[in-house]
Amino acid sequence: MRPRASERGHTLPLSCLARARDRNLSPVVPLEQRELAIERRSSTRGARDDGPPPAQVARAKPPDMAGTLAVVDAPAAPLGGARRLRGLPRPVLALVIVLALAAALIGVDSATAAGRIRHGVKVGHVDLSGLTPAAAAVRLQAAAGAIQALPIEVAAGSASTSLARGEAGVELDVAATVAAAMAVGRHGLVDGNRVVAWARGVEIPWRARVNDAGLATLLADLNSRAGHPIREPSLRVGAGDQPTVELVEGSPGTAVDVAAAHAALAAAAASPAGAVIDLPVTGARPTVTTEAAETALTQARGLLQSPVTVRVEDQRSQLQPSELAPLIQSKAVDGELRVGLDQKGLDQLLRRKAPFAYTPGRDASFRISGSSVSVVPAVPGRSVQPGPAATALLAVATRGGVDRDIALPVASIQPELTTAKAKALGVTERVSSFTTTFSAADAPRVHNIELIAASMNHKLIMPGGDFSMNAATGERTAAKGYRTAHVIVNGELVDGLGGGVCQAGTTMFNTVLMAGLPVLERRNHSLHISHYPLGRDATLNWPGTDLRFRNDSPYGIYITSSWSTSSLTFTLWSTSRNYKVSLSTSAMRNFRSPPTRYEDDPTMPKGTETVEEEGSQGFDVTVFRTVTKDGTVVRRDQFVSNYVPWTRIVRRGTGDAKPPGPLDPPIQPAPGG
Repeated sequence: MRPRASERGHTLPLSCLARARDRNLSPVVPLEQRELAIERRSSTRGARDDGPPPAQVARAKPPDMAGTLAVVDAPAAPLGGARRLRGLPRPVLALVIVLALAAALIGVDSATAAGRIRHGVKVGHVDLSGLTPAAAAVRLQAAAGAIQALPIEVAAGSASTSLARGEAGVELDVAATVAAAMAVGRHGLVDGNRVVAWARGVEIPWRARVNDAGLATLLADLNSRAGHPIREPSLRVGAGDQPTVELVEGSPGTAVDVAAAHAALAAAAASPAGAVIDLPVTGARPTVTTEAAETALTQARGLLQSPVTVRVEDQRSQLQPSELAPLIQSKAVDGELRVGLDQKGLDQLLRRKAPFAYTPGRDASFRISGSSVSVVPAVPGRSVQPGPAATALLAVATRGGVDRDIALPVASIQPELTTAKAKALGVTERVSSFTTTFSAADAPRVHNIELIAASMNHKLIMPGGDFSMNAATGERTAAKGYRTAHVIVNGELVDGLGGGVCQAGTTMFNTVLMAGLPVLERRNHSLHISHYPLGRDATLNWPGTDLRFRNDSPYGIYITSSWSTSSLTFTLWSTSRNYKVSLSTSAMRNFRSPPTRYEDDPTMPKGTETVEEEGSQGFDVTVFRTVTKDGTVVRRDQFVSNYVPWTRIVRRGTGDAKPPGPLDPPIQPAPGG
């Protein structure tokens, strides 16, 4: 194989070497000199490394050629970069330097701005330099809240109003603003904002959106005060057995330009407080055309041309035109005059004319038989859907002829307490019961006890729920049938509406005590009443004085009540938690003597007295309760009762001394007198 040119040996005359030197070319080093230099460097390294001398390479000496120099054809060393640049024209050299610097700056800028907002970017006065989008959003959100609270003044023609930006429907869009800030300097390698942001900064405006509902409210207010409002066409419906429908023509007016208002408010979203935003007012014509209005007129007349039959299954009823006419409504929407029916009025009409379409639902309940409990299944109800019913009735208007019969759309109404939910509550047995007695002689009081007992019957307390007797029974009023009977006011018995309801409060309090349930609120009577257990009474007074307790069990609690003319019993039904309840009562303490109140009685002779009420001492007493389960204490609590003394009432005579009566015997003279 023929060696490559770079490997072939050549000979050059010495004169060529001289010419190369004169031209400042690199000299060609003879092969022997190069090999000798290599050997010398190897020997030097070997001596320095204290290792064995490198192996000498034996090479045959080439034939002597006088006047020639042996040369190995090797690649020439490249010229230095600086020497090349010095050889370029100066304008080109300057351009190269500028481009190199620009490339370096772009690289540095891209590296420092990766995933962050560029240096020098601001939104208003908020500096976002170097922030991540998340951090920028936090900073802008704080600034947006302050800006949103600033008032602006919106003017349209002669009308103006001052309001917060949010009320005008203007909302600063933080997400869109952050996106705009991130986009600065990111529109290609030659985006000028890269340099501008570093040199003097770039300020971008807030991005904003305008809420259509807020804008509509604002424009409705301004339009009502600025210029002449547009009047859309409408329908006028007459009354009577044969009602008529007439078209009321619309008329042009002036109104705020919605699109221009939208743009103006968005542009002024971050304007300073008190800034005035002028909204243009332009002439406007009704949006509903004459043809669209005539279509609505035809539909309304078609509905009232004859009766409409409504049915559910095989039951039917007729709605007369005179009954449907008051329900007709018309409204301009998106260039149309839409005919509708008042849904509330339609529901009332159907309940009266088609009661068969409405079936009330019934919650599941519980039936008590002796000591056992069973679930009474729930019953779903049904009701007409007014919206779909109005649509079905209006569709009749386009049929004509005698086909004026529609099936009422009804929806099933599921009871709140379904059968499955009732069964899952675990109301299976009696867990507590208590009875109190009273005198049957006070008929009004007995009547009131029966009323409140009935209002407590069949109450259900869900697991974790709180029960209030005032909330369950409501205010005791004459309209509910409550009568006037004895009540305690300021430590004395007086007549008052609802007297006797505290008998129910006391009975329920003791039922709850024996069930081991937590008592949230209870107040004793101000006077001690001897026929109640000592320290275990509870009074009620609307609305402030209440008896409240909590169902802290995982089961429901069902309340039943039973009564007679002399007794009242409350019973709680649930799942027993096998609580054992022990009660103890402290000795009475802190006795207080009763005060005496004298009442003058002119019918009694002066100086005479009669004790009307003996009165009694006041005292304090505490009831302690301990609730245990399997020997472990579940709850310990105490109930302190403070009883004021019963006032001693004495009637005192203020009349004249008794004169002699006509039947008094005359004084006879002494014998012999």
